[in-house]
Amino acid sequence: MASRSAVAEQYEELVTAWYIGFLVLIFSSFLVYLVEKEFNTEFATYADALWWGTVSHFPESTSSDIDQKNPPPH
Repeated sequence: MASRSAVAEQYEELVTAWYIGFLVLIFSSFLVYLVEKEFNTEFATYADALWWGTVSHFPESTSSDIDQKNPPPH
């Protein structure tokens, strides 16, 4: 009997991990957009926030072309 590859054995776990990662990207980008849109013109659209989330959360990228700005304290 031939053994299956590690990817084939862990297929469901890999799909689940990618799905959760995608949901985290969508949700966190939306939250960043809601917070930053009033204080940072670089987050003009939700697509800008998705770009920021995609570029800044991959380990290969060291920086994003959009910087977060925190809202001023009350």
